[in-house]
Amino acid sequence: MRIVIPGAPVPQLRMKSSNRNGFSRHYDPKAKEKTQIRHFISSTYPVAEELDYPRVSFVFHMPIPQSIPKRLIPLYYSGLLKHTKKPDTDNLIKLYLDCMDGLVLHKDSKVSLGFSVKVYHPYPKTIVWIHKTNQ
Repeated sequence: MRIVIPGAPVPQLRMKSSNRNGFSRHYDPKAKEKTQIRHFISSTYPVAEELDYPRVSFVFHMPIPQSIPKRLIPLYYSGLLKHTKKPDTDNLIKLYLDCMDGLVLHKDSKVSLGFSVKVYHPYPKTIVWIHKTNQ
């Protein structure tokens, strides 16, 4: 199964906490983005068969920065230049696995990770491949 999620890839951030009137509150700063991604996945892709041990691979197409030298523009637009800056790949993976849990994947504790790569691309998106594997 192949899932393509348009838009710049979103990293998972740490839970935040605030204290107001003596009450502490913990919240997820990326809850809005997670809701949007979950809604997109549920409306675009049908419910998949339950896989016992899925292998999930990711390709993150990161947006091209505005301040690049003109001589490097063809390299950035080729989609072959790796993205080496923040956000980290593991933080990107965490958010997308959380979003797919219960929709496409059932119990993400059984998921094994395949390859994951971040590259610059003129059209930012996230591509997810889900493969069926044996125990």
